[in-house]
Amino acid sequence: MIKRFFKDDKGYENWFTKNPDGFVLNMYEENATSDKMHLANCFFSSIGGR
Repeated sequence: MIKRFFKDDKGYENWFTKNPDGFVLNMYEENATSDKMHLANCFFSSIGGR
């Protein structure tokens, strides 16, 4: 299942607590070459690195 979180930090945090082994795709409108896929618990994801 794919879930989009756009300006929804609370929704992402709720998803993360239930899916710490999931995947996160960070997408940037201004620079698609910067798009990155991470494990949700990766140090570089905004919550996984906390």
